[in-house]
Amino acid sequence: MFRLEKVFQNDDSGFILLVNFTKSCGLFFVSYLFVILQNNSIHYLFDYQIFINSNYYFFSTSVSLFFYFFTFFLKDNLNYQKNFLSFLKEDIIIFFISILFTSLIIFIFKINVIFKINLLYLVVFQIIILGILKRYFNYIYQNLIDKNIIQKNIMLIGNYHEIKKILSEKFDKIFIFKCCILLDIENKNLKLIKSEFKFPIFSINEDIRSILEYHALGQIWILNGDKKKNKIFSNIFKFSVDTLNINLENNFNVKGQKLLANKFDYVFYEKSRFYGVNLFIKILIDKILSIIFIFVSSPIIFIFCFAIFVEDGFPIFFTQNRTGWDGRRFKIYKLRSLKKTMFDKTLQVSKDDKRL
Repeated sequence: MFRLEKVFQNDDSGFILLVNFTKSCGLFFVSYLFVILQNNSIHYLFDYQIFINSNYYFFSTSVSLFFYFFTFFLKDNLNYQKNFLSFLKEDIIIFFISILFTSLIIFIFKINVIFKINLLYLVVFQIIILGILKRYFNYIYQNLIDKNIIQKNIMLIGNYHEIKKILSEKFDKIFIFKCCILLDIENKNLKLIKSEFKFPIFSINEDIRSILEYHALGQIWILNGDKKKNKIFSNIFKFSVDTLNINLENNFNVKGQKLLANKFDYVFYEKSRFYGVNLFIKILIDKILSIIFIFVSSPIIFIFCFAIFVEDGFPIFFTQNRTGWDGRRFKIYKLRSLKKTMFDKTLQVSKDDKRL
């Protein structure tokens, strides 16, 4: 099952890309409605020639395109900001820069656009639609967080006091602490700590892969990672999961520096190979190419299925659990190539194997 939290694992780039595209379309749509309805009834709403032949066609089209173009360079395209200040700093500034560039092109190339008072009204309407879309996507983003659809499932690794310190801080709802590895577990009352932490507690000797799979972990936070925790790093780095070393010793207040809970400095030790838009594109390509390949190869697969049935009967397919790039197990289906009477999953197939 495709997990959305993997797409949003490191950043909100996929969501922000959708938001920026929708806002650009919104600017264009408002322009279209404004031009059509200012001198015509609603019955002419689909007569796009009125818009193309209007005084505002080039202006509104260029502003919409420039707005989308500048969002890639003038916006923070990693983390979605819900506050009104970000709306003023990003959307409104980018909108007026888009208007400025459009006006320069009109002036340099002497494009036939007449600046009237109605153009000012159009700009006001466009600002209003940007504000409405900002509120709408704020609602969607918060709704996705509240329903734990885009959460970042986190496992904490540290001693009792380090984990307790993290749990006492106020984090965004997008961070969900699912479990922890307690390094000083031998010296603690486990029953009492479980009731305090309210999530599963493991020791360093547990099967990391099983924990990753069961809790669908997107990140691992190692608290105050140092040389004493080298065993943890060696166990975790076998899997492609985001691993952060969180510094709990010092409080930082450096402007522009990315901090957890606006307090703790951190370093990425490991990042998953695919996340955000890259993961979404990979999944899309995988699905499309898989369907095409199965369709093209289906006659060959059918012939081999028939041959296996004639020679050795059922089952036709052999299934086995494998580990994927992100540490999660999946079931692989293969055409059976070993005789069922001599089949043994524990023995690796070798050259000239009699079971073939």
